Amino acid sequence: MGRSAIKCMLIMIALLCFSHEASSQATVLDTLNNGTLVSQIKTLTYRTRTYDNYRAIREDYYQLFTKNSLDSLNLEKNKNNTLRLTVAELNKSIDSLKSVVNSTNSQLLEATNMRDSIKFFGIPINKNLYNTILWTIIIALLVALISGFIAYKRSLSITKETKKKHSDLSEEFDAYKQKVRIEREKTNVEHFREIQKLKGLNK
Repeated sequence: MGRSAIKCMLIMIALLCFSHEASSQATVLDTLNNGTLVSQIKTLTYRTRTYDNYRAIREDYYQLFTKNSLDSLNLEKNKNNTLRLTVAELNKSIDSLKSVVNSTNSQLLEATNMRDSIKFFGIPINKNLYNTILWTIIIALLVALISGFIAYKRSLSITKETKKKHSDLSEEFDAYKQKVRIEREKTNVEHFREIQKLKGLNK
């Protein structure tokens, strides 16, 4: 093999190493520019070497990774601040809604009490109690009316019976008077005849 062939091989090997190194650098830079922090850490761990418990990292890689880490931290910090503000606003909204709900419940309770009550001589009374009192009065009036009707019917019946008895007694009394009158007349006639007989005997 000639010197020219050896030179060609060395040049090719150098080109391959250079292209591999360039490709590796491009991969690392691409990951550092576009990848997540986890992928960046994995790439740096895989692409760098350790020596005597120290890891050798290129300065530009280190600066870029540091910048990316700080940017990610700041981004997360901003997200946390935004979330805190959002949570605070939500808590305010919740407190406001609780106040509205409490006010609504109070108004609903008041409306329910007003619906379930009625004013009687200016005094608010529960509708159930009012209905109970009203129905008690109505039932008492009905009982009194029925009792009065029964008493009236009984009184009417007694009156009719009394009138009938009075009529019967009147008829009996009239018949008795008639009988007594007839008997008295008979007695008078008999007495008159007896007197006439006695007078005839005396002559």
